[in-house]
Amino acid sequence: QTVRTLLLLISFYSSIFIILERQLTRYCKKSLLLFEKETVSMIIREIALNETWFLKEMLYEALFVPEGHPKLPRTILDAPALSKYIENWGKDDLDVGIVAEHHGDLIGAI
Repeated sequence: QTVRTLLLLISFYSSIFIILERQLTRYCKKSLLLFEKETVSMIIREIALNETWFLKEMLYEALFVPEGHPKLPRTILDAPALSKYIENWGKDDLDVGIVAEHHGDLIGAI
């Protein structure tokens, strides 16, 4: 369990900045480069069971859409090929999720 958590943390740190840039660009309409002047404080912690909705949101954000194409409809997450990743999440003791929180807002997850 500890090794798995550490591997997830390593993966998380390598992808969190991409997620942060997406979220900050979307909500703040600034690039991450403009945000570097400020101190970014975030908490990285295990996801709470009442926050598993956020995994679905992050799965949607992770879907690849080629440049110039419209975003996929959210109903795409109901397709069996994608819903299997979140449908029963949290029901198995081996399910581990980690979130990044910034000023009380969830900004990334793995």
